[in-house]
Amino acid sequence: MVNTKPPSCYQTETIYGHPGEAYGLISDAYYSFDRRYGIVFITNGGQWGYGAYSGWYDVEEDVFQACLSELNNLTNVQQEENVPAGFSLLQNYPNPFNPATTIVYTLPETAYVKITVFNSLGEEIKQLTNIELPAGSHSVYFKPDNLPSGTYLYRITALTNTGVMYNSERKMIYLR
Repeated sequence: MVNTKPPSCYQTETIYGHPGEAYGLISDAYYSFDRRYGIVFITNGGQWGYGAYSGWYDVEEDVFQACLSELNNLTNVQQEENVPAGFSLLQNYPNPFNPATTIVYTLPETAYVKITVFNSLGEEIKQLTNIELPAGSHSVYFKPDNLPSGTYLYRITALTNTGVMYNSERKMIYLR
């Protein structure tokens, strides 16, 4: 049976991607930014005719038509939350830095978080955060105010509602 009407996505939506073809292999990878779905497939070992509505082969049009007809069933899947497995304090980026840097850290559960910057003598320079935050990945931006070039330390202290405490520190270099 030959379709007499192109699939609805060809008329109403823009999908971005690229087809591929080599030595009996046909592959496609496309993504819809509007509806937030993607279709990827790879096939080989067949004889294909040219498609009716595009520069694709008929097998490509058939796969896309099948995917689009089931799209609502495929895209309503609930995603699991991406909760980190443990606490971590990553190296600031960029390092060395000028004029500013970003510090990223992860929390496996809700915690009261304090991040402080110290000079090389151990004197507190600036408190960057002092707040309760949910589990997940977080970042804080640090821009030194009239500090001289040098090596500084940043420390995270996190206390969870279950009483678990996490401490870690790293070095960063500020170049003026």
